[in-house]
Amino acid sequence: MGTVTYMSPEQARGQVVDARTDIFSLGVVLYEMVARRLPFEGSNANQILASILSEKEATPLARYTRQTPPELEWIVEKALRKDREQRYQNIKDMLLDLRSLNHKLVVDAELERKATPNELTPTEELNISSVGGTSTKPNALSDAINAKRTVSTAEYLVTGFKQHKRVAALGVSLLALAIAVGYWLLHRVSNVTSIASIAVMPFENVTHDQRLEYVSDGVTESLINNLSQLPHMKVIARSSVFSYKNQTPNLKQVAQQLDVQALLTGRVLQQGDTLDFRVELMDAQHNTQLWGAHYTSKGAELFAVQDEIARQVTDTLRPRLTGEQQEQVTKRYTDNPEAYRLYLQGRYYVNDISEGSLNRAIPFFDQAIALDPHYARAYAARGETFFQMGDLTLPMIEAMAKGRQDVAAALRIDDKLVEARTTQAEIEFQYDWNFAGAEEDFRRAIELNPNYAEAHLQYGWYLAITVNLMEAANEMRLALQLDPVNPMINVDQSLPYSFGRQFDQSIANAHKALEKFPSLSLPHMVLGTSLFSKGDHSAGIAELEKARAIEPRPQLVGLLGYAYAKSGRKDEARKLLAELNELSKGRYVAPSCFAMIYSGLDAKDEAFAWLDKAYQERSFFLLFIKMDAIWDGLRSDSRFSDLLRRIGFTN
Repeated sequence: MGTVTYMSPEQARGQVVDARTDIFSLGVVLYEMVARRLPFEGSNANQILASILSEKEATPLARYTRQTPPELEWIVEKALRKDREQRYQNIKDMLLDLRSLNHKLVVDAELERKATPNELTPTEELNISSVGGTSTKPNALSDAINAKRTVSTAEYLVTGFKQHKRVAALGVSLLALAIAVGYWLLHRVSNVTSIASIAVMPFENVTHDQRLEYVSDGVTESLINNLSQLPHMKVIARSSVFSYKNQTPNLKQVAQQLDVQALLTGRVLQQGDTLDFRVELMDAQHNTQLWGAHYTSKGAELFAVQDEIARQVTDTLRPRLTGEQQEQVTKRYTDNPEAYRLYLQGRYYVNDISEGSLNRAIPFFDQAIALDPHYARAYAARGETFFQMGDLTLPMIEAMAKGRQDVAAALRIDDKLVEARTTQAEIEFQYDWNFAGAEEDFRRAIELNPNYAEAHLQYGWYLAITVNLMEAANEMRLALQLDPVNPMINVDQSLPYSFGRQFDQSIANAHKALEKFPSLSLPHMVLGTSLFSKGDHSAGIAELEKARAIEPRPQLVGLLGYAYAKSGRKDEARKLLAELNELSKGRYVAPSCFAMIYSGLDAKDEAFAWLDKAYQERSFFLLFIKMDAIWDGLRSDSRFSDLLRRIGFTN
């Protein structure tokens, strides 16, 4: 059955075993080499088995030898994880990490040699002079010294046990060599699959320093943006891949969930002022590594690391790129490392998708632009942030003026920047009500980057509101394929059907979104609105109440007040009107929120007064009145058709 001290938990239980079982046993060997003791001990076989089968992991190596490199400790710890789903999934992964560690130690030793060129003792020099024979010619001696230095870097793996380190270092070197040869043979005989879809998984912040999150997140997002330029390649959007952040999921299952063939994974470790990156490209279908590498960077070198990763991935996937396409994949928008750092921090807050985070993001973009006034992506990001604030924390008139200025600046610098082009289309659609211009810019954005899910989503909104409901549904499905775990995109699949009064289909889609995101308010809101519009008032109100309990936004208060009023609970609706009035004293509340409740109360004069105020502010929510069923009670009034005409709806 096996030697007890080297058994994995699944082997000790008599379960079916696989390659990960051998990786666990190898981890035991490495642990024993460094610590000179077993990771799971006992006075007899039964006690050892009990230790292996317990939930307690092995004692960290640092307890036994403080000078163990943290990278080695991480490698051994991962190999020894009790849950094999969290262990190395194949030996090639472990090889990559061992090679990376060896590379780092060689570099460290070379830096130390340059700093202290006479570090070899006379005794060591005497011993080295006989390496490979008795010759002491200068070239032979130089080669021998270099060989000694290289071996010394591997010996660092077992520093603290000097009396055994030559043997241990040789063991580690031979181990890495054996794995390398095996991997090389496997790789040489494997067939290379044509890859047409990829997901860049969130880079892991191995340092576990929250202050470094913006770097690991930012590098991931930058690689997604760059790789999305690849022709005929589906690249999963940021919001979907980041749903797996801080998790250790089965990568093959992730690939199935995201419907991709390849996954790019990475880790970031900070050591002093140096960032250490380890990256791997994996063929998820065949569970094989396509490419892997290790990089270190300081300051401006971060640009070079990102460029090289993008270049190596594109070379590995082997798409046929024109010179212009290759330039887009590795394009830099600034050469100022501090401006880039500030941009990454701003994006970190924008992606948090909360009112407070949007406000926190703006100063970082301000500083990035001050350092590099030609930083197009920073202008585009600030413009997008202002746009998101519209009807949320700022009146549309104020938010759009700022957003428009930044988007124009970004497009003057780079008229092919898809993020800026999409935000410009959104401003034209949602604020200018320039529907023809918006459609042109949406189409241009999708042409520039068919992988940009946000462009497909917003174009879908445009089509739904301008009565192209079938095209809207198709466009939103494209967005979902590119960003399958994005809550907003999942929820918005209901929109075209709700506007088309196909409430059964709208409700079915809302249920699907709710199954994926039960703790979010949006699925409850859409489900509640669709149920209520279909005529199931009690179920609709129950869902709207759940949404409001999760996130008491003004829009949800308005929708719930409308539902209360239409179902005869007018006193409760008036209480929510008072709540909105009180809320508006401390924050911005869109006029349409009041108009919804007055419409439900059949107080048409008050409803149209608030809708006129929304028109003056060019509120985004005003666009819904053409199609949304909640405004049906006002449609017979001539003021309603006049409002549609003023907005620009001609039919």
